[in-house]
Amino acid sequence: MILRIALPSPLRRLFDYLPPQNTIPTDLSPGIRVRVPFGRREVVGILISVESHSDIPVEKLRPALEIIDTIPVLSTTILDLSRWVADYYHEPLGEVLNFALPVALREGKVIDANKTTSQKKLPQQASAQESPWPLSDEQKTAIEHIAQSLNFYHTFLVDGVTG
Repeated sequence: MILRIALPSPLRRLFDYLPPQNTIPTDLSPGIRVRVPFGRREVVGILISVESHSDIPVEKLRPALEIIDTIPVLSTTILDLSRWVADYYHEPLGEVLNFALPVALREGKVIDANKTTSQKKLPQQASAQESPWPLSDEQKTAIEHIAQSLNFYHTFLVDGVTG
């Protein structure tokens, strides 16, 4: 079992690693974070695939240090979009994926599964009177107009003092 990992590196390639000891193959799915040795430092990369062979001899492959996640932090949609961005802009996939993650996840911090954004309640309606900052009349009008359209898809261009 070979882990093919995208690392935040200027090199436009994926890197092969052996899985850490006691790794359960069912825990390995694309989009999870993996901590690996890279040169003289440790970096956090994204698992792209699990392969059965590598172009590098197995005895030269280093083992990954840690599987950080059991659930992917990047969906297949984000992975596909990141591949497209990397190809289109000629950027390394590892760099693109690195910027797709919040800073805390880039650093390898563990996520609390109980604190997801889907559990947070979004306000159903905003009001200019609820703003903690003093607003001009134009800003109040803009907020009220946008707030009336929260449950519908509308495009707004906010420019000038209202921006």
